[in-house]
Amino acid sequence: MRPVWSGTVSFGLVNFPVKMYSASHSHTLNLDLLSKDEHCPISFKRVCRSNEKEVPYVSIL
Repeated sequence: MRPVWSGTVSFGLVNFPVKMYSASHSHTLNLDLLSKDEHCPISFKRVCRSNEKEVPYVSIL
């Protein structure tokens, strides 16, 4: 596979050769927040402050 871009990255007097390739696969990475004590995932609810009811995502401006 040929690089899409090649060049150098410089930090002061040090140069590093760099080659950039196009991605061949698309991956998603799910990062979940965990509780400190039980290591279980934490969920976030969208709650209206005035009436304490949960608001669906489509109703948010």
